[in-house]
Order: sequence, then structure tokens, then C-alpha cells
Amino acid sequence: MAEVLDALRAHRDRMCACTDATCVDDTEVAQFEWGFANKPLVDRARPTPAQEAEATALIEATEACAHALRPDA
Repeated sequence: MAEVLDALRAHRDRMCACTDATCVDDTEVAQFEWGFANKPLVDRARPTPAQEAEATALIEATEACAHALRPDA
């Protein structure tokens, strides 16, 4: 689960560093590709309640940054 959280942090950081919609699009593609490439890792992850809460917060923060630059995101 640590690798999944690390990836979520990296995606959040990349998304929140974006300054335009193209960057948001590229970051979303990178997130999708990472998830697809690491599906077995994600499927095996058994987060604790604290890890689940952190993952949710990271996803929400990533979405908020995307939405700030591309309101339809």
C-alpha cells in the first residue's frame, strides 16, 4: 500500500503544479497509465483505515487542483 500512496502523492504534486489545462490532461493520462501498469499492485493493496483516509484525501486534493484549471475535470 505504501507504493500506492507514494504514487497518489506524486500524482497530486504533479497535478497541483500544473498551470494549464494541457498539463491537467497529461497528468490524468499519466495517472491512468500508472494505474493500468500497476493494476496487480493496486488490486493487492489492503489499506488500513488511516491509509484509506489518506488515499481519499490525496485523490480529493488532486481533483481539486485539476478542477481549478479545468472546471469540467
